[in-house]
Amino acid sequence: MPYFWKASFLSHDSIPVVGVLCDKDHTSEFGDRPLILLNHTDSCNLNVKGGVFFEDETPKGEARFKVICKIGKDVPLQNGDIVRLDPRANRIICLYKQGANSNAIFLTERCNCNCIMCPQPPKNDSIVRLAELLEFIKCLPDQLEELAITGGEPTVCRDEFLTVLEALKKINCGHIHVLSNARLLSESAYVDEITSLCMQNLTFGVPLYASNPTFHDYIVQSRGAFDQTVDGIFNLARNNVPVEIRTVIHKQTYQGLLSLAEFVYFNLPFIYHYALMGMEHMGYVKKNWDLLWINPLEYQNELLKTIQYLYRRGVNTSIYNLPLCLLDKKLWPFARKSISDFKETFTDACNSCSVKSECSGLFKFQARVMPIMPM
Repeated sequence: MPYFWKASFLSHDSIPVVGVLCDKDHTSEFGDRPLILLNHTDSCNLNVKGGVFFEDETPKGEARFKVICKIGKDVPLQNGDIVRLDPRANRIICLYKQGANSNAIFLTERCNCNCIMCPQPPKNDSIVRLAELLEFIKCLPDQLEELAITGGEPTVCRDEFLTVLEALKKINCGHIHVLSNARLLSESAYVDEITSLCMQNLTFGVPLYASNPTFHDYIVQSRGAFDQTVDGIFNLARNNVPVEIRTVIHKQTYQGLLSLAEFVYFNLPFIYHYALMGMEHMGYVKKNWDLLWINPLEYQNELLKTIQYLYRRGVNTSIYNLPLCLLDKKLWPFARKSISDFKETFTDACNSCSVKSECSGLFKFQARVMPIMPM
């Protein structure tokens, strides 16, 4: 029987609910997925950021309606978006946005690294809301192109991670991409558990910051991390799980980009993709600004040499998170529109740019420090 909540739950001590946002005219479009029904009356009892919880009774015969709510005109939500309503925190969270380029399952804030440029510093007291995650998976569309699993470090919650993968196996998703440092995957039995699920659409995106183990361990602030990560990558490869390598570029990593590319080419030739990434100016980056910040214009030579090295050897390579005006034009074919919709922005100077539609833009906080020139 589908879960549902009546309006009597809607008070400050109510439990959070997850469902597909929907108005009465579109309920037939979402099959038997749990719905959060939009109501356009004005009777309410609890104001929340971006919307209102309503006292109206759940309609008879519509047990899959969890609650009835009204979303303000200023909230960019629509039919089919999956949301979490939390009366205790007075907020609505969009968990899945139709048409977005970065829908993901956020598994945990815990992490076994403490990277000096982490945009979202870990919280080791983070609680995994497994029941809500499984409810969220029930709400996903029938045809899903791509979904990420991220954190924190998803693999630190072993049981929950495997349970989420098992639930995702049951939906029709083209690509499930796990963002993981792969350290715990150095345990072959863990990778065996993952691959026993027989998920042909599963890939891993793994960060590697230096060819020198000591320096990589410094970047992630954890001794022995390099060896564990490389072992984890090999374990994934041995089990035919595709692996992507990711490297964030900043003052501490840009000079070693070419040597890292050489290491990857000779030691990890099986990777399916290599992403070189601009730095997001959040979290620890603010704290370590002087240690990390370098204008991308200053490392174009190193980036160009690295891209040329990888391209000439047939390694599928992309540049993420850097606007075209801060890249040598020879690098433009490798630049991708990669910044998440809700983080992406452009400056006023971008409005007259002839290649704006092909550009990744900037992280919202990045725009304050980047010198942008319209093309």
